[in-house]
Amino acid sequence: MTFKKNIIFASLALLIVLLAPMTCAAGMGAINIPVGSPIYAHLETLESYGLIRTALLSTKPFTYKEVSRLATEARSRWARLDETERTRLKSASVAISKLERELENLLPRIESLSVKPVANPYVKYFYLSKDIPVPPGIARGGDSLREGSNARAGLGLMAGSDYLSFNLSPEYRLSEDSSDFEARSAYIIGSLSGIEAEAGKDPMWWGSSFHGSLIMSDNAEPFESVKITSSRPFLLPWVFKRLGLVKPTVFLARLEEDRDYPRASLLGMRLDLRPAPVFQIGFSRVFMFGGEGRRGLSLSEWGEIFFVSDSADHSDSPINGNQLASIDASIVYLNKIKYLPFASMKLYTEWGFEDSSGDTKTPSGQASLLGVFFKDMAYDGLDLRVEWADTAHNERYGPLWYEHGVYFTGYRYNGREIGHHMGGDARDLFARAEYLFSESTSGGLEFDYERSGVHGESPETSRWIGADVTRSFGDVSVKGIVGVTNGDEGGGALIGIEVSSIF
Repeated sequence: MTFKKNIIFASLALLIVLLAPMTCAAGMGAINIPVGSPIYAHLETLESYGLIRTALLSTKPFTYKEVSRLATEARSRWARLDETERTRLKSASVAISKLERELENLLPRIESLSVKPVANPYVKYFYLSKDIPVPPGIARGGDSLREGSNARAGLGLMAGSDYLSFNLSPEYRLSEDSSDFEARSAYIIGSLSGIEAEAGKDPMWWGSSFHGSLIMSDNAEPFESVKITSSRPFLLPWVFKRLGLVKPTVFLARLEEDRDYPRASLLGMRLDLRPAPVFQIGFSRVFMFGGEGRRGLSLSEWGEIFFVSDSADHSDSPINGNQLASIDASIVYLNKIKYLPFASMKLYTEWGFEDSSGDTKTPSGQASLLGVFFKDMAYDGLDLRVEWADTAHNERYGPLWYEHGVYFTGYRYNGREIGHHMGGDARDLFARAEYLFSESTSGGLEFDYERSGVHGESPETSRWIGADVTRSFGDVSVKGIVGVTNGDEGGGALIGIEVSSIF
């Protein structure tokens, strides 16, 4: 969808919102929070301290309404802590305050239509000494930085009533040899009886990981889709209550024109469960089918595909599609042993499987991800994360991850992997330490080692070392970034500054 078409779509959407019934103060609460927002780090901090126990943080984005609910939950539990605990958990106090400040700026308490024509404006500038791989946390949503100067500027246009919400987030991108506008997101969300239906484009992230996700991440540009999910986690009736909190998500997307089968469809399904306050598990599955040059599917064929029957699994089958699935889980350990040098530890993992072969249905592609996150590691305010991802498990199956025998373009959108940024047949080790100096200042140091084409003739290696400092001045945040990378084809440096506001 071009930017011009997005503007037309956005104008029509806004007109619909203006004409919608307006009976309560829900306003823009159903607007999604961008996947890369610091809000998710604040939520993870509160989860790590046990102040949030009803969230399913592994499926993003969240709406502002859901974050408001979680901030209230965290504030309630914080109020019940004694003074000694509050002093020790200073990161939790900062996280709650920042959440409440941002929510206060976005969610005005009015009893009619909420409109915010300028929301969360930002400007960014990066200088690259040469064309180098840029960490996914810096270039998101299909964005690519080039050698020399790169500038980005954007904001959000939001409007909402009790039943419909609208968002358009345009971004201006300027590099040495290019200049254009992109819509980072453009969508309408309808809310009714705890169900949310979304149409448009907006990045998604599935799994508890931070640096990359096997099935769904914001590495690629967001695609046009229709998505249905619940507005918040809920309990199933009868004996199924034992499953704990549940949140289902399903979407149907149309992929780009420029691929082997133009405008192929992508169906995604995810189920999140939280059977215990400190444990959550998620099941993800995506299926690529159709497109120009391939026929549609009958009802019985959908059944064959869902259960991966033999007739749907051969490369010469007319219903053979690209299927990926994963299971991810996380568990939080709240430390009560004074001799252990951390306040809490979060362990998380994801295991992925792609297509299958033979009578035993052995997955022809396999991948895994393991991570650990420590809060207050040795010092109050010092966090440490280590994450390992592997899509090159063995010589036979490793190179097949994100690839397919019919859909040769693979599990990609506009040339970028929809899942982990490193791609198939690769391994990635990421580590990040972050320290909270004060309520307004924090700093981070990170390292990334990536090896791609592991089982190919010429594997490639790249390394990244970066540092950043963030300082808040009221509602304005300034972040400085420096980093260097080197690999088989040489190295380079990056310098950047980001200025953003929660206005």
